[in-house]
Amino acid sequence: MDYIINTAEENYDIILFEYDNRKWEITIDKNLSDREINLLVIKRIDELTDEFLDKQTYDESDLIVDYTTNKEE
Repeated sequence: MDYIINTAEENYDIILFEYDNRKWEITIDKNLSDREINLLVIKRIDELTDEFLDKQTYDESDLIVDYTTNKEE
């Protein structure tokens, strides 16, 4: 799985990946292992697949999804 990690944020990382010729992002907790990151990217791809099967488009899908456990108040 190819992805880019943007570590510019203080409390989380942003994972950028491409799926079905579109660019998507997820926010994750810092310092996750490659395996954990891959699982979260796969989880998001599964969600996108389900959304596409339901609506026949990605136009209503969120471009960024938050998978962090430490939500900022």
